[in-house]
Parts: sequence; C-alpha cells; structure tokens
Amino acid sequence: MLDGYRILDLTDDRGHLAGMLLAQLGAEVVLCEPPSGHRTRHRGPYVDDVADPERAIEFLVYNRGKHSVVVENPAQIAELAAGCDAVISCGAFDVDLDALRAASPQLVTAAITPFGETGPKTAWAATDLTIAASSGTMSLTGDRDRAPVRIGPPQTWHNAAVDTAGAILMALHERQTSGLGQHVDTSAQQSFVDCTQFQMMAVLTGGEVPVRLPGAVNLGGFLIPWVYECADGYVTVTFLFGPMIAPFTSRILSWACEEGFCEPELRDKDWVDFGMAIVEGRESMDTFDQAIKALTSFVASKTKA
Repeated sequence: MLDGYRILDLTDDRGHLAGMLLAQLGAEVVLCEPPSGHRTRHRGPYVDDVADPERAIEFLVYNRGKHSVVVENPAQIAELAAGCDAVISCGAFDVDLDALRAASPQLVTAAITPFGETGPKTAWAATDLTIAASSGTMSLTGDRDRAPVRIGPPQTWHNAAVDTAGAILMALHERQTSGLGQHVDTSAQQSFVDCTQFQMMAVLTGGEVPVRLPGAVNLGGFLIPWVYECADGYVTVTFLFGPMIAPFTSRILSWACEEGFCEPELRDKDWVDFGMAIVEGRESMDTFDQAIKALTSFVASKTKA
C-alpha cells in the first residue's frame, strides 16, 4: 500500500509501533537513533538471555522492517526529513516540526505527546501509569473492592502510535489532492480514552458513570462475565452478540453442545441478532442466563490449555 513512501521515525518506545505499522504496509521507514542507541536496546528481555543491544527483544519486535541511522545533531534530522513524506516525533529528539514543514510544505509531521501539544497539561511529566490513570481507563480495571490497576504491559503509547499511523495515512491521502502536508497532534491520554470504547466516552456525552466490575462487564443490562474458572485456573471468554463476536459465540456453544453442556436450541440461536431480540422482547433474559450457565459448566471441565 505504501510502496514509494519514506517515513522518518524519531520515536523511542513512545511511538515506535507507528513506524512499524507503516513499514508493514510497505513504506521505507528510517529509524533515527542517538549515538547511545535506541533506549529499548538497553533493557531486557534479550534473545537467549544474552544482554546485547543487538538482541533486545523489544527493540527487535517494534523496529522490524526499518532502516536505522545514527543522528548526532538537528541538522542531520532536517537533511533526512527533506527527502521524506512524513516524520513521526515523540520527544526522543529535539526537533522543530514547524520548521521542517516550512522547509518542505509537502511534508506530513506527527507529534505523539502525553496530553497533546496545547492545553493546561502540555508540560506535565507523564508515564504509562499516569496516562492510563488520567484517561479514566484504570477506573474500569480491577476488582471493585480494591485499588484500580492498569493493563499489565505498557499500553498507552501503543494506542497513541496506532492513532498516529492512521492519521498519517489520512494526511498522505489528502496530500494527493492539495499537494500539502498536515500536522498530526496525538494525545496519548485521548487515545487511551478511546481504548475503553464507549465506556469512558459515554460519560462525556451525559451517559452514566461506569462501575468497575470484577471479571465482568455491564452492557445495557447484560451482566456479562469475562473471567471463567476452569479445571486448573482461570480463563477469559468473550461471550457477546452482533456480527463481530457472534460467530465465536456460536462456535463455542456448538462445542459445548457436542459435549452435552447445552441443548441444540441454545446452540442454534441467532446470536448475531440476540441483543436486539432482547431489546424488542423477542427473546428473554432467561435464554441469556442459560447460555452463561452452560458456558460456565463447559469451561470448568477444561484445562486452561
């Protein structure tokens, strides 16, 4: 898709996924590293547990498909940017993106920051933990009677990186008409609010404040378990309706039916339409409760594997 495009990647772990995605789409991505090397080169885990900057797994994963160059001063960045279609920055280098666009009006630039480039929190320090908390996402994560927790691996910058990659694609597409580049201003906090789908954003439009539930979610009156006990621990199972998830729901209920945990009538329900059928009174919550009970018994008979 992006054959013929060149992207200058000035990111560290705060955004390196964006360049990786664009490289996977066929762009030539040039990764700039300081003389000391990309900071993910200097932390484990390492391939075969050998501590070597060339074997750092995080670096290898998120920078695959990129070319790497060592940059020692801003003049080098300006020279490289002049031959690129887009530049992605996250604060790893001191770079004036406005000046780069002024020198090359067709250039698309993107800045990934914790809270955006304007506003009261622009200069605030931030970590993955504080961004996750300020997005509201942590209010939904964990048990109700304990402190909120963040998603285990660092995730906020990845969401910002994905949004940035998408915005760069849109800017490059628009450039085909105008001939001009645009600037992308990505707030990691805002990207992570989007990560909760409707749960946090509904509050911004007058919806109810969501409540943290242990191992479950409340969707329009459906208390849907996420976590199920199995023979040797716990697993998560997504049991939902609609065209995206219902095919999985049908398959797992078919498996449960084969092993005698539910009746064929339950297996053969139209799970794509089930949510709307409940709303319109064509189905009852008893059917949903039966499905959850069948799934609970079925999963309890299996190991995690």
